[in-house]
Parts: sequence; structure tokens; C-alpha cells
Amino acid sequence: MSYQAIHLRQALGLIRALRRLPLSFLPVLMTDALRAGLLTLWSAARQLLAADVHARLGRIRAPVLLIWGEHDRLIPLEIGRELQRILHNPPLIGIPGAGHKPDVGSP
Repeated sequence: MSYQAIHLRQALGLIRALRRLPLSFLPVLMTDALRAGLLTLWSAARQLLAADVHARLGRIRAPVLLIWGEHDRLIPLEIGRELQRILHNPPLIGIPGAGHKPDVGSP
């Protein structure tokens, strides 16, 4: 899968995740958004989606443990598997029932 395709999937995953966001998390999200400002949020999102760290990831030699929510819709498990391949096959642990933010709740 190309890096551009991964970025597109992440953006679409973000949109899907926002629709399923628990109402209890909405005040946290809105407070953070107001603190940062919409321009800052937009700029950060664009930079994250544009960043290509693929080549740099392959140079990491420190021990790595990948931990993923099994129902993460923002960054799907398939991206974790791609990272696992790039990072020379470190362990990849899935958190059962967890979404992108396991401390907030499922998907």
C-alpha cells in the first residue's frame, strides 16, 4: 500500500471516528480545539498527513513494541502491520475491544 493511500485512509478513518466518538469525549475534544485554535488544528492535521517518515522508521534500531486497539478506525491495524514490517518485525500487541484511545472506550 502506498504512503499516499495510507494518508487517505487515515483521513477517512478520522472522519468515521469522529462520527462514532462517545459523547462524553466531546467536551475534551472541543476544549482542546478551542485552546489550540482551528488554524493550528488544521495546520497540524495537514502536516501529519503530509509527513513521510517511512525511510526514517527503517533506521530505528532500538527495541520497539507496537500496541494497537483492535478496533482503531483512525489508524487501522493494517497500518500497524506495515509499521511492524518496516521496523524489522517487533512484537505487535492488540488491545481487545479498544479503539484509537483505549482510555476513552471502544471505537
